[in-house]
Amino acid sequence: MIEYAPSRFGASSMHAAAIVSPARSLLWLGALGVLACTKDTSTLAHSKSESAQLAPANLEKASVSATARPVCTAHDDAPRHDKPATPPALRPPATDALPIELFAPFNQRFAGGTVDPFQGEKFHVRFDPGQPWLDVSSCDVLLGLPIAGQPRLYLEPSTEDELRAFWYVAVDCLALSLVRAAKTAQQSHMAPLLASKDPSRLMPPQLGMVDFDDEREDAKAAAAQCRSWKEYDRDVRLARKGPARFAIRGEDWSGELLFYARGDIDGDGNEDVLVRRDGGVEGGSYGASALFVLSRTEHDSCIRVVRELGSS
Repeated sequence: MIEYAPSRFGASSMHAAAIVSPARSLLWLGALGVLACTKDTSTLAHSKSESAQLAPANLEKASVSATARPVCTAHDDAPRHDKPATPPALRPPATDALPIELFAPFNQRFAGGTVDPFQGEKFHVRFDPGQPWLDVSSCDVLLGLPIAGQPRLYLEPSTEDELRAFWYVAVDCLALSLVRAAKTAQQSHMAPLLASKDPSRLMPPQLGMVDFDDEREDAKAAAAQCRSWKEYDRDVRLARKGPARFAIRGEDWSGELLFYARGDIDGDGNEDVLVRRDGGVEGGSYGASALFVLSRTEHDSCIRVVRELGSS
């Protein structure tokens, strides 16, 4: 069962060590748009001491890439059929609203939402070779850039490790923005996931490192058939590392799964769970960070990926 930790201080290091292989796909999905390169069940009670409702934040969609990446095309990867709107008559009264909850990894990394993921790091970006370089050193600056409709985002230096480090931080900026915009949920069907000793048996296949286009399509097809991550990839193993934190081992990769928050993130009244997945290929240089909004409605027997953000 996922535990709550009251500590809201001591954010962990944000530095990335992996280098992204040009052959892999890069995606920024959902809140800032989409970019893809070709190539044990029990109820978990809500703890009011860990509840937090933060100020909303507005985000624009955009597509980004870097000079070292292959040609990328923008598309919308968010499923349209996974979360049908729940009729108001089926929701419990407002007095039964479920509070927004922040899990231990979120509190430890952001001090409850008060720590900026950049933590002094600075990236030099621009949208066109003829434009001046912009210094991006905070989430407010990053999310405030006029990136909607921009086909490319250049980084200086234009190296793969710089790109990987940028995405490692950017994913957490997106997580903060989603939590700040979250609302209290009216109903929840996520308790089995939060109570599970092995979340891979309930999570959809997209949580794995399915980074090539054909692998992504296979994972989406398996999710449409209600197959879990574990059913899709028999080699994946999850082991608890601490409150709301799991180590991941796959056939040729390893990583970490962090539960960040629960609440109504997409505004349909149903409770969503926000998780982050980091991973890297063993014996190689490829690594990726991704953020997932997971949810299940009363009309669906499966947990679905509602939104996916970051590098896959």
